[in-house]
Amino acid sequence: MARQEKKAYDLTAAEPRDLIALLQQGRPLPERYRFILFEDKREVEPVWNGITARQRARSFA
Repeated sequence: MARQEKKAYDLTAAEPRDLIALLQQGRPLPERYRFILFEDKREVEPVWNGITARQRARSFA
């Protein structure tokens, strides 16, 4: 089975520059870029009283 070609990112000429500036400033990327830059692989993590499952598991280790 042949691999599917990934299409190029649909970004305007200014968007890569803006994204780089946001990354350099340590700011989060706008939500609209999540589906353009990354596959739609949503992860769900339960949070209880502000503590994630990973943090809770480490406290019992």
